[in-house]
Amino acid sequence: MVHETISSTVLAVISIVAPAAIIFLVAVLAIPGPAASRVLSRGQLLRRKLWEWNSGWLGLGLSITTTLLIVSGMKNLIGRPRPDLLSRCLPDLASLAGSTVGGYGQDIADRWVLVNQSICTQPDQAIMYDGFRSFPSGHASSMCIPPGRRC
Repeated sequence: MVHETISSTVLAVISIVAPAAIIFLVAVLAIPGPAASRVLSRGQLLRRKLWEWNSGWLGLGLSITTTLLIVSGMKNLIGRPRPDLLSRCLPDLASLAGSTVGGYGQDIADRWVLVNQSICTQPDQAIMYDGFRSFPSGHASSMCIPPGRRC
């Protein structure tokens, strides 16, 4: 099994902390603009900045939770195997005959058979479940989170 090349900490900083900081800086420095700043009182200006900052962070939070919900649901629904599924499974080839399903591929070769999950000797079920969660990419979808960014 290969571990991720980009850690979850780096991913969180890039997709959550950086957009949150940018939203904060834009709300504090650029909102509501120079023309409106001259017209509004100091209290109104502060309320406007807080409103924009709150709206920006709520939008970021909504986009993150929606993305996580959709991606996790699709991973559970589609369940495509990862390239390292066989190394996760640790198949017991001695029990090949007992794990065979149907007769598919046996006319090609003796070891070319369709098997069920009982051939796997992996004791940790979490490793096996994660082996079937390769699509869609969670790292790639989390990079689409910042508002206004297209993937």
